[in-house]
Amino acid sequence: MLRYQIRLTGWVQGVGLRWFINTRAAVNQCTGWVQNQWDGSVLCELQGEESNVDAVLKEIRRGNQFIVVEQMEIHEISTQTESGFHIR
Repeated sequence: MLRYQIRLTGWVQGVGLRWFINTRAAVNQCTGWVQNQWDGSVLCELQGEESNVDAVLKEIRRGNQFIVVEQMEIHEISTQTESGFHIR
């Protein structure tokens, strides 16, 4: 089990990224949260088994026709006890 804090920049607000991450996290049985930031970035904490977290990160990097992630800052942080994934 591992947990990452991820800051995303690019075309990431107002394009459905939080919903996109929320659904990918649920499908891959990850917990955590995602939130828009005042500076135009999106901050996310993602926790789960390494292969599941990697699958979510791969989909975030790929984005879609609206979401363009130009930069991902990823830092491993301490795991937490929580249930589900939430949009803040």
